[in-house]
Amino acid sequence: MSKVGNFGLLKEYLEPIKHQFDHILIDCPPSLGLLTINGLTAADAVLIPVQCQFFALKGLAALLETIQSVQKRLNPDLKILGVLPTMAEMQTVMTQDVLASLKKRLQNIHVFEPVPKSVKFAESNLAGEPINVYAGDKKLVQPYQAISDFITAGEK
Repeated sequence: MSKVGNFGLLKEYLEPIKHQFDHILIDCPPSLGLLTINGLTAADAVLIPVQCQFFALKGLAALLETIQSVQKRLNPDLKILGVLPTMAEMQTVMTQDVLASLKKRLQNIHVFEPVPKSVKFAESNLAGEPINVYAGDKKLVQPYQAISDFITAGEK
């Protein structure tokens, strides 16, 4: 932890193998510790999941500040792919307000289609199956498909 260059360890380990893959996804914990900084330092782009709750908006502000700091000091090429609203209960006022706030505050950042709240995500995790296999519900999978389409469209 205290070694010089510890923020670049993941990037260092990925460098020799990254040419073998079209994309490498790095899932970081929801904290701004060493693991997340390593992920941001190694990444080309970041997708920011945000729960459709007001407290999550405060966490988003802190994360955006951290991303700016990483861009300035460790990874100037890091881009923000977009924000993915999660656990959306579309019929609630809170979800509608959070989505409106995201679109208003993040005018230069793509806000993806929200992922609906569903117990099926936890169940599929417990079953060890991907959500598209476990649930077979297109409305649960569609937001992730939209992200994949967005990434591949940017490559053309």
